[in-house]
Amino acid sequence: MDIKRNTKRKKTDIKRIAFFVAIALFLLFELYNYLTAPKPVDVSFDNADLIVEYVDVGQGDCAIVKTKSGKSVLVDAGTSKSYSDLKAEIDALDISHFDYMIFTHPHSDHIGGAYKVVGDYSVGEIFMPDVTNTTNEFEKLLDTIDKKDLSVTVPSVGDKILFDDCEIEFFAPISDNYKSLNDYSLVFKLTYKDSTFLFCGDAESTSEKEMLKYFEDKLDSDVIKLGHHGSSSSSTKKFIDAVSPECAIISCGKDNDYGHPHKETVDLLNKKEIEYYRTDECGNIFITTDGENLSVICDEVKK
Repeated sequence: MDIKRNTKRKKTDIKRIAFFVAIALFLLFELYNYLTAPKPVDVSFDNADLIVEYVDVGQGDCAIVKTKSGKSVLVDAGTSKSYSDLKAEIDALDISHFDYMIFTHPHSDHIGGAYKVVGDYSVGEIFMPDVTNTTNEFEKLLDTIDKKDLSVTVPSVGDKILFDDCEIEFFAPISDNYKSLNDYSLVFKLTYKDSTFLFCGDAESTSEKEMLKYFEDKLDSDVIKLGHHGSSSSSTKKFIDAVSPECAIISCGKDNDYGHPHKETVDLLNKKEIEYYRTDECGNIFITTDGENLSVICDEVKK
């Protein structure tokens, strides 16, 4: 009987040891994940007057502009599924009110989260192109705008928004009848002193050709958010030559089904020695400026 008791005790001890080993391994694994996980970058106004964040919303588009005095602009809102990521970035920038929201066009990867952000935050003025879509997200956006008793401004080319020494000027859409919904995208240039940022939505070659005709002398910008996630349907050589950017931002999802950015676009950027940053590789991308000098900060490096 004593031998049986000892055997039982040994089996119990082995189970206890295995349990504690499992707990220890789990804790070590969690500690490793914590230590190696990318940490959000603390972007401040210490040496900057303006922050432009290109938010990583996967295969979609979104950017946040904030001035040192607290004025803020939202450009697109990613997808509905990516809204939690967008909200985290808005809250990290301590924004509760957007002076302006610009929704470039009603594709779900640009306005999927728009009804949520309009519902959750105070809004001054909303800008959208004069074009509709039949998606559920677009209908929800219109309903939310109505419920909050807000209105929508449809800007004309050449219209400007002025705030905190910043200027936003709209360059597109120029026509009122396009085959592609992408070409209805609002395209605008943000200027703060000597620093300039061009936002292209999903504008394709048709819209780019029109902008070259009417605004070629105004397109030159330090930073360009490439049209249509770096697709070869946008970013024609003549357009990129006119913009002549120091760097380009490509908003796209990792291993996306569209192959964005396309090889033709990347080859063009490399040939022209334009530095580029991709949200699928860099995560959230911050550009800060004092009105003269630009600094680019990546939130993380994805592997």
